[in-house]
Amino acid sequence: MHIIALGLNHTSAPVQLRERLHFSEDQVRASLARLACGNMASPLSELVIVSTCNRIEIYAASNKLAFAELEAFLSDAHGVSIHEIHPHLYRFGDMDAVRHLYEVSAGLDSLVIGEPQILGQITKALELARGQNAAGPMLNRLFQAAIHTGKRARTETAISRNPASVSSLAASFVERVVQRIADAQVVILGAGEMAELAVEALRKRGANRILVGGGNIPRPGEISLAHRGVLFLDEFPEFGTRVLEVMRQPMEDKVVTISRAKGSLTFSANFQLIAAMNPCPCGYYGDSQKPCTPFGTRARCPLRFASRMLREGETACAHALVTKYQKRISGPLLDRIDIHIEVPRVDYEKLSGNRVRESSECIRARVQAARNIQQARFSNIGSSAIVCNADMRVGEIRQFCRPPEDASG
Repeated sequence: MHIIALGLNHTSAPVQLRERLHFSEDQVRASLARLACGNMASPLSELVIVSTCNRIEIYAASNKLAFAELEAFLSDAHGVSIHEIHPHLYRFGDMDAVRHLYEVSAGLDSLVIGEPQILGQITKALELARGQNAAGPMLNRLFQAAIHTGKRARTETAISRNPASVSSLAASFVERVVQRIADAQVVILGAGEMAELAVEALRKRGANRILVGGGNIPRPGEISLAHRGVLFLDEFPEFGTRVLEVMRQPMEDKVVTISRAKGSLTFSANFQLIAAMNPCPCGYYGDSQKPCTPFGTRARCPLRFASRMLREGETACAHALVTKYQKRISGPLLDRIDIHIEVPRVDYEKLSGNRVRESSECIRARVQAARNIQQARFSNIGSSAIVCNADMRVGEIRQFCRPPEDASG
């Protein structure tokens, strides 16, 4: 039995071809299922597909060096001709295939040497193959040994001393080029895993105005993922103004439309927004016990000058600083938030007391009872879009929210 590997990566193929040959998780499952169900007339008995941003590799156990069969498999999976793929492929057999997989898992064959993502991607590839019964005893042992080797390389050598990815290196470069990254508007083209890592790396460096676009197929964002649920935003004023303002329309229309050159997609976005914010950056403005950060400390609150201002009678200036912070949330956005609650300091005695509080089960029962009433109320209006009071439009409000006839004005 032979172990064979066929693939292409960032050194052998252009990005346009790698994108066309990329396997999504669903495509991996479908392709491996063909082998497991016996739909492939070939000498391949085991198969594992490793597909990342920078490489597409197929590992197989076969009774011969069946590189031609692997080329045909890759061509058929994506509808790309073998003649177009062939010049960019590399091929390894037996010990060369084993050695190559070990180098990949250790991060030695990556675009960024030692990058940590590849080890998780190899582990995921093995899990997908196992799920479709495509990884037998030979590839199971090979990939487990490769994963173990990758872990040892990162713990016993200096390759992971300064772990980096393409995304983190790009973010570091942007930070060096742009003097004030917090004030910059950053545009990321692409909507895959690398784009998500880039957003995370940029946020760690202080960027808060990030626009993500591109990708062949638009994907739902956080407000669509919160559909029929709760979207919680902590430290509300710390989000960029543009980020908050673009929420106004989805809060009104309950949908989000994303446009691409090939067309537009509309995602549901009927969510309940809950946000939390401090009265000032340090959080102590108006507190009954602790004053806002006093002058002379290194705290980040701009109200550290408040005590000096108050001593000098400059109360208007102190108030202006508070107002400036709070006005990061615009009036039109505040108008769309129905309930505003100020939470005062809670005494330690209340927090540590033994008072019996309402259990989650009781709260759930009350919520469910209210939901049942609303469901019965809207059961005969002929619209599945209205399931609770919050979904009512003007017509339903006029129908169900009439004041009693004996109500006085």
